[in-house]
This record gives sequence, C-alpha cells and structure tokens, in this order.
Amino acid sequence: MKTSFIAGLIESLRVLISASAPSGLTITKTSATLKMAAFLAPFAFIDGIQFWVADNALYLNLVIGAVFLDWILGTIKHLFWLRDFRWLENLKGVLVKLILVLAIGSVFEGLKLLTKEIDFVTKYFIIMLRVSVFLYPAMSVIRSSRVISNGQFPPQGLYNKIEQWASEIGKEKEKQ
Repeated sequence: MKTSFIAGLIESLRVLISASAPSGLTITKTSATLKMAAFLAPFAFIDGIQFWVADNALYLNLVIGAVFLDWILGTIKHLFWLRDFRWLENLKGVLVKLILVLAIGSVFEGLKLLTKEIDFVTKYFIIMLRVSVFLYPAMSVIRSSRVISNGQFPPQGLYNKIEQWASEIGKEKEKQ
C-alpha cells in the first residue's frame, strides 16, 4: 500500500501537537489534532487522486482523447457537412461529454473499490464499466466519421457490428 507525503505530514503534526501540549489538556490536544486534520484532509484527498491518475494514466488518456477526437470530428461534421454549427452548442456539447465521462468514470471507479474482494467479478465489472465509459465518446467519433466520409468509413458491415456490440453492452448492463 502506498503511503503519501500528506499522510506522513498529518501523523507528524499529530505527534508534534500531542508532545507540545501539557499532559492534562486532552481536550486541547484532541481539538488541535482535529483542526489540523480538517485543514489537511483536502490535500490528502488530492494526493490520493494523484496516485489514481498515475496508476490509470493510459485509461484516462484514451477516454479524454476520445472526447477530444469527438469534439474535433463533431466540429468538422457540423461546420462543413451538416452546416448547422453553433459555437455555444459546440462548447456545451464538449463540456457536457467531458463532465459526464469524468463523473460516471469516477463513480464506476468507486464501485471497483467496493467489489475488490471478489477478484473475478471485479475484473469483469471493471472491464464492462471502462468500456462503457469509453464507448460514449468513441461511438460519437465513429458516427461523425461516417458522416464526414459520406458513409464510407468505417465500412457499413463493420459499422453495423460496432453498433450492435455497443448495443449489446448496454443491454448487458441493464440486466445487472
């Protein structure tokens, strides 16, 4: 298990506060420790997020990269092919997709932690959840590429299989 700099700092401050207060003032020591912990708790949370981001950098890059590609191809599609481009809708679309991907991804990662004792179930669950989060922007990239390529890429047969696969994952998640 990783120990963080902030956790060590909190422990050091607790010891420092306990050693410097007179021995009879337990309430004072407890109050000071709680105040320091409350002050430093957000930093410990941020430190924990940094560990998670470092451990899951590839996954985050893929999902955020898919959102970015969706934004680029969606902009091209609406600007040049559909000719219904609006800056406000464009900004709203990319922000909503990014917020949803980050929010749902975070919730799903929390579910991963809750089921970590059951190794097989956890691995299956993680794969399904991560694929679902990735598919949200990725399917939009594929659909935009179909419009931009006038239905040529990806080929219709492959496109139908991808749509069917994405639909089946959605149906599988509904059963759970």
